[in-house]
Amino acid sequence: MCYCCEDVLATLAIHSPLPFAAWNADGRPLAVNEAFCRLTGYTRAELLALPQPPGLIPYDERDRLAAILEEHLRSGGPARLETDCLRSDGRRVPVEAWLHSLKGTDGLPRCYYALAHDVSGRQLAVFCREAGDRHRAQECMLKAFFDNPLAMAIMTWPEARYAEVNEAWLRDTGFAREEACGRTPTELGLWAEATTPARIRESLLADGRVRERETRVRRKDGRLLTALLSAGFIEIGGKQHVMAAALDISARKRAEDKAKETLGMLEEVSGAVAGAALAVLDESGVVLRFFGETALFGASPEGKNVRAVLPPPAAADIVGMVAAALADGGPRTREFCAGAGEAARTMTVAATPMARCYRGRRAVSLQVRDVTAERAAAGRLTLLAQLYGRTAFFNGLLTGEDPEALVAERLAQYGVDTGGDHCCLVLRTERDEPPALEGPSGDRVTARAASNEDITVWLAEKEPGWAWNNGRDIVMLVPAGQGLRTKDGQTRFAERLVRDAEGRFAFLRVKAGVAATTDAGEGPWDLRSLYRQAVDALLVGGAEAARSVVHHADIGLFRVAFQMLKDKNCLALAERTIGGLAAYDRGHGNNLLATLERILEDGNLKATAQRLYIHHNTALWRKRRIEKILGMSLDSFETRVLVSLYLKVWRLAGLN
Repeated sequence: MCYCCEDVLATLAIHSPLPFAAWNADGRPLAVNEAFCRLTGYTRAELLALPQPPGLIPYDERDRLAAILEEHLRSGGPARLETDCLRSDGRRVPVEAWLHSLKGTDGLPRCYYALAHDVSGRQLAVFCREAGDRHRAQECMLKAFFDNPLAMAIMTWPEARYAEVNEAWLRDTGFAREEACGRTPTELGLWAEATTPARIRESLLADGRVRERETRVRRKDGRLLTALLSAGFIEIGGKQHVMAAALDISARKRAEDKAKETLGMLEEVSGAVAGAALAVLDESGVVLRFFGETALFGASPEGKNVRAVLPPPAAADIVGMVAAALADGGPRTREFCAGAGEAARTMTVAATPMARCYRGRRAVSLQVRDVTAERAAAGRLTLLAQLYGRTAFFNGLLTGEDPEALVAERLAQYGVDTGGDHCCLVLRTERDEPPALEGPSGDRVTARAASNEDITVWLAEKEPGWAWNNGRDIVMLVPAGQGLRTKDGQTRFAERLVRDAEGRFAFLRVKAGVAATTDAGEGPWDLRSLYRQAVDALLVGGAEAARSVVHHADIGLFRVAFQMLKDKNCLALAERTIGGLAAYDRGHGNNLLATLERILEDGNLKATAQRLYIHHNTALWRKRRIEKILGMSLDSFETRVLVSLYLKVWRLAGLN
């Protein structure tokens, strides 16, 4: 910095009526005047040796000063600062300062200077102006002191003897005014902690004030209070005093301590596990505290004995857990089932002895968690793993070429009793097109139909035996126990499965083919033959749309049709006759094929006309047209049987 600037600053310092100080960009002091020396209580030599301004600014104000300096450099204008100035005697004097800077040709600050003035009398002057004169201002200040709801006291310094106290102080401490005035708090026994007066004196000397220090105070009757203590210096009659104010926060502290105790207990009880209901039980089984709600305990068991809340077996188990945990100090864990049927819930209960007595009693914390969803998810994963293994095992047997004896041996190893009767079901699902719905964002969303895996898992969970996927079909092998030993019982079982599946899963239609070993005679049965019979029955159900469940014992002429299906000549004859009739219907818009089915089913033309709701002559005309296209008469029984077989073969060929 140039000498010219230093001379200018020195001249400003000499002639300024306000406290003036200047320092360079590195913080080295350059100039101060006598007014600034009086404000701070330091000599000029002492001030020039201090780092300015940090040496005169309280520690808790320095971050704010740095921010103001940064804003001043950014804006370039003078900065106004209200802060406290640390005097040489340790007192803090409120000041208002205007900060300026001198910049060089490069735009960077070369030095700073500030003009400051003491504003400690500003509030008092305003107070006096409002009161009208100094006497009235003093009266108002005294009234504010004595009528203040906070406990307030004025003490001499540095002796710390009470000079005056207000009514709130007398009420909170229980002392009379004549007992307090002229004595120190230590002599009155006010401080609950012996180190309190030293800490207060240290704060007053270092910062010039005490701000909301939490302090324990003992009343005259010995009761302890918690107060927020604030204090600062005040000049009365030319002598320095300390004015102190205290806010009684005992009730608030009790509430906070209670909350902390509860939180601590919760941490001890819960182990920070989310979603758990928490209970505290004493050794007799009384629920002292309860948080949350579970299907095991109900809504509000607090204050009750678990024997009055839970079923006897569960209550006895929990009381035993509590006694055992308290006896050896170790945790105990049990699993319980609450509710029944679809509302059944699986709960885990963990009992842990509490480290300290609760309400004067030995107690155990119970953590109650609903693990129904977790158990269901784990069970589903296990079931899926079993299902994949089962599917590979059974499909390997169905598609392999192992001899029947080896297949029976492998089934026995898997747990299937090949010496007992079994029922095989093959289910085939068809899905309707799910409707498109409007999603939350207005997009069209298509509902998802259940997959075969979903249905297989559902069957494996609810039905006996073994269920697995085989391509587009679902196969079930069920022991023919009570109710499944007859064809009617097996058919009813399959019909119930179809109804339940269509009721459980939306957009789903199910057909089933059934075969059983109840007529196989003695000795092991062949899994592959049983499966093929069930598939044949399923195909018959597909050929006859009105039948959703078909038992292999009821397929009738379809047994012959399945054999004819293997002969190419039979297939060609079926296509030439029945296929030709179907082609005529498509070309002429007729329904002669449906009429042929009714004639074969009813056996006489009158019944056919009634079933189709047509005139007898119309039925006769259709019969003659059919005979002409087929090239054979339908009056012969043998012809009707042959045509019926051709019709079945043609339908099965279309399905395959």
